[in-house]
Amino acid sequence: MVSDAHGNPQRNPMLYHLSDIHHIYRSGPIALPDLRLRYALVACTEGEGTIKLADECFSLQAGDCFLLPPQSSKEWTVLEEAVMRFTIAAFDVFAVGPARSIEAASHNNADVPPCFTLLTTPYRLRLLQLIHQLNSPGHTVHPWHHLQLNITLQQALLLLLRQCVQECDDSLICCNDRAKQYIHEHYHEPITVEMLAEITGLSCRKFSEAFQEAEGMKPLHYINKVRLEHARKLLLHTDRTLKEIASAVGFHDEYYFNRRFKEHMGMPPKIYARIYRPRYRQKDGIVPKPYPIPSPHGDSSARVVVTGTLLGEVLALGCKPAGAELTIIGDQVVYQDLMGGIQDVGILGEADRIAALSPDLILLGYPYHPAYRKLAASAPTAIIDCYLPPEDRLRYVAVALGAEKQAADWLRRNEESVMAMWASIHANGQTLGTASVLLLQQGSLYMMGSVGLAATIYHEYGFLPPPAMSEQLIQPRLPYMEIAAEQLPALAGDTIFLLAATDAATKQQFYRLQRLPLWNKLEAVRSGKVHRLVSGWNFDDPITRQRLLILLPALLRSQSTHAQ
Repeated sequence: MVSDAHGNPQRNPMLYHLSDIHHIYRSGPIALPDLRLRYALVACTEGEGTIKLADECFSLQAGDCFLLPPQSSKEWTVLEEAVMRFTIAAFDVFAVGPARSIEAASHNNADVPPCFTLLTTPYRLRLLQLIHQLNSPGHTVHPWHHLQLNITLQQALLLLLRQCVQECDDSLICCNDRAKQYIHEHYHEPITVEMLAEITGLSCRKFSEAFQEAEGMKPLHYINKVRLEHARKLLLHTDRTLKEIASAVGFHDEYYFNRRFKEHMGMPPKIYARIYRPRYRQKDGIVPKPYPIPSPHGDSSARVVVTGTLLGEVLALGCKPAGAELTIIGDQVVYQDLMGGIQDVGILGEADRIAALSPDLILLGYPYHPAYRKLAASAPTAIIDCYLPPEDRLRYVAVALGAEKQAADWLRRNEESVMAMWASIHANGQTLGTASVLLLQQGSLYMMGSVGLAATIYHEYGFLPPPAMSEQLIQPRLPYMEIAAEQLPALAGDTIFLLAATDAATKQQFYRLQRLPLWNKLEAVRSGKVHRLVSGWNFDDPITRQRLLILLPALLRSQSTHAQ
């Protein structure tokens, strides 16, 4: 077997040569013409019914076809007294050897579509056009007409081969799904590629190649990703030590766990827990207040440093900070055009980098900042929780900046703009109904509650959350929750806003989501009301919300859009 430069086996070139074309228009038993040792492409070009071929029954309609191998059955039967028209193209297949020798190809050759298999190509209209071209007269008038018919035959075979490749891909997807299911059920146990390959019935090499092609990552990387996602949840909702968490999710080396977690989330697990661990009991409705708020100074020339996602509030109030935590949100937000000249102070806001900017005021977006005392000793420092409702967050930032009037003016103008936007949408006769906001991120699917984009679309004159989602997210006041694709039928609204990053892995994940039967059965998908946006729109700061008021009307006027 000859191999190419990448070590993949090269198949010998194949030649397809049209021999004869036959036409049949009748019902009942049909005797095939003498095909001798040739292949036959049999296409139904008119009518609809069931045929019996080689002890198997196939339902056919115009555009369906099947292949007969050499020395196959000489007869098939049209059942149910249906009248159907068939075109039969008899052809020879030759393999060109390494020395350019030509020999007849076997009927199980990989470059010939499988025989005795009903082929309902997704290119049905194009296939019918090609079959009709095979029916066209003229071969006795023009000597080149037979060459044209050969080309037409090869185009038809190419469509069928594409379908066969697609079916093979779908089979591999099923194997990948079995492997993924095993990983999700046994992530806390030792898992090897050899074990997964055995589960799928593939060789290790074939399984690894198919898995990476489908998921955008190697099997071991996917195993680590699943383990790290479970570790993330344990960090947020338990008080276990890092060693206990590492062991619970399948890592037997705490150092290796720390390293992998930092690679996956962009920060060490301890810092991640400090930032994102819930700081109040949502079920009791207790909302934390910022503390302490420095006395307002209202000095427009003051040097301000901000961490967390408070940057949008500060910019909306007319203040250009000297520094901000850009490490995480710097390349995500939609207002990057306003960030020129702002220095990055690192994850959480590193004390030394903040001090180097000689700030007059420090706004921290996270309670319990590890360097709070050190920062507060160097400049007035306020802690304002990024998870506060958007309006409250803006008011507290305004107090710290001495910009209460600007905040009040912004909130008033924004409410007027919001009302005008929804009024214009209703005036155009658009029916809103329910909506869901989905986020694809780092291999997981999330449903947003009342934060991010959801804070804008859920409005008394706008969209409503689906009942099941309201019960599971809105009423408990949860900002978001991770869901499985199988939960979508119960949680999806009449309209879906799908937010996703632009990296290759997320694009592949979106592609797989689109191919799920349950996705294509969703009402929003069938009615063309799926709007895909980049993940930068999933913020609820004042600037992003203002720009959404311009984007949303145009988005809702179109079907199944993609917005940048």
